[in-house]
Amino acid sequence: MSHKFPYSARRQSIASRLRKLCLAVPAAAFLFAGLAAEPATAAPGLSEPQRQISAIAVPESDLRVDAWVNHADSEYAIGESLEVFVRTNADAYITIFNVDATGVVHMVFPNEFTRDNLIRANSVVQIPPADASFRLNVGGPAGANLLKVVASTENPSFADSIEFALSGGFRSFSGDTGSLARQITAVIDDGKEGDWAQEELTVAIVDQSASIMGSPSVIITQQGGTGAAPIATPSGASLLGDPASGFGVVMQLQGSRYREGDHLSLTIASEKECRLRLIDVDSLGNATMLFPNSMQTQDALSAGTVHFLPGTGSNVVYQVNGARGTHAVVAICTREEGDILSQLLGKARTSVAVLDSNSIADLAAQVNQLPQANVGRAVVTYEIVR
Repeated sequence: MSHKFPYSARRQSIASRLRKLCLAVPAAAFLFAGLAAEPATAAPGLSEPQRQISAIAVPESDLRVDAWVNHADSEYAIGESLEVFVRTNADAYITIFNVDATGVVHMVFPNEFTRDNLIRANSVVQIPPADASFRLNVGGPAGANLLKVVASTENPSFADSIEFALSGGFRSFSGDTGSLARQITAVIDDGKEGDWAQEELTVAIVDQSASIMGSPSVIITQQGGTGAAPIATPSGASLLGDPASGFGVVMQLQGSRYREGDHLSLTIASEKECRLRLIDVDSLGNATMLFPNSMQTQDALSAGTVHFLPGTGSNVVYQVNGARGTHAVVAICTREEGDILSQLLGKARTSVAVLDSNSIADLAAQVNQLPQANVGRAVVTYEIVR
């Protein structure tokens, strides 16, 4: 079940020369480690229809696309929500095909809900968007799912050139995948004046229920409540996250539930240029200054730009390694001269727990003395399970 950065099994082996940089955090939630790239290998366990779609090639070019999903282990139980994250090194049009274990193909993106499939260079795009009116819920059958991501600097006409069936706002193809592969290849051949790139993700569908046998592996549902109780924010994180942000800061984790050893990543954007501190508050009331750290020292956020952490070229992973229960990541962005957070937390940027519950309260009180307009804040919660 491999998929591209930040969770890829193909790219997350740790180089022996960097192992000494891996720092355990007994009371908080993270390990930091250097990453080394490995050659890509063919995804195992694909069915013959999936292999036919996987075999589609695009012309070589300088265009690059990275893609990953919101579960670190690429495994999904029936009913869980699937989110795909995509990033390219140049402005490009994105198409995503999903091929389930039986060979049914859906064009997940673009769709009737989100028709604009142009993404800007070096921006992380979430599919579906956080504010979308639909969700991608996992159905059956159990087995491997192939997600094929195709990027092109020229907008390909897959939807217009191929006879897909349109149902519920999404295009599907249940015929011979060999024929579909040839049609997709023909569209690619017609667009050779543009630059192309592709990426493949393999997702495992587990815990199959007989009651939904034969339904597609990706079920499109309207956005709404899931029935699950909201995750309560740890008290220390609430202290750091209040009062209201003085300017807009938007932060999103790429998952809400993690197992020990999973890799955590996030996107963050600020309305104004500022200096960022990410503080993880665990279920025991301890805190870690997650960012900046000993390997990531540049803390400036430019205004209006989506930043991806730990980042595709950072040689760092944020590995979940803490107590089970509810955790939170707090973003505090300051526009003050002489960064107060560096002064209060110390100039050493490490991955060890730096604050207990009493110190968190003291830090919150001192940050709250700054002019509110110069402090941007955001809080996101997650759970460490099993």
